[in-house]
Amino acid sequence: MSTLNVNVIGERTSGSGVTVDGLLIKDGAIPSIASGVTEYDEWTLTNTLNTDADPVQNNLSRPTGTLQTKLGTGMTLSSGLWTFPSTGYWQIKMCVLFNVGGSGGRFDFDLVTTNDNFSSEDTVGLIRMYNDQSGTAETKTHSQDLMIKVSDTSNDKIKFKADFTTGAQLFGSTTEARTVFSFIKMADI
Repeated sequence: MSTLNVNVIGERTSGSGVTVDGLLIKDGAIPSIASGVTEYDEWTLTNTLNTDADPVQNNLSRPTGTLQTKLGTGMTLSSGLWTFPSTGYWQIKMCVLFNVGGSGGRFDFDLVTTNDNFSSEDTVGLIRMYNDQSGTAETKTHSQDLMIKVSDTSNDKIKFKADFTTGAQLFGSTTEARTVFSFIKMADI
């Protein structure tokens, strides 16, 4: 086997890239791989929610604590519908702190996706808790991570949905991260 040692490989036609073992490498692709995560955004629920919400749309904001910030453009939230700033593979993390109330209490928290701007929708993530104990309230934290592919930022969107029985609560706070949503762009399409 031979070894080829060169300092620069030039493209035959500008902008067409170079193919190595079936992998097409274009000028703009290498820096984006080397730069790592280019989008990270985190939002918190700022007030406790104790009624059904479809979508969860009020009392959501980016944390404002010391050193907390977003990376990149960040998500856009409008009337409870989340729009991604760019196409790609996105990891969505939901971490919720909730109380299911007394016996028979129930709490459902859904991540709902659409690829047609919510003409139709699919529930892809669900955090559910039932309380089978007699009269004793239970406070729990649950989390779930999901990966979605965003191909069209105008139509590929998400929302969160909460469904409660009487006495259940989804905890929020302006000073602590109790219920948190994170959006991380893992790769380009």
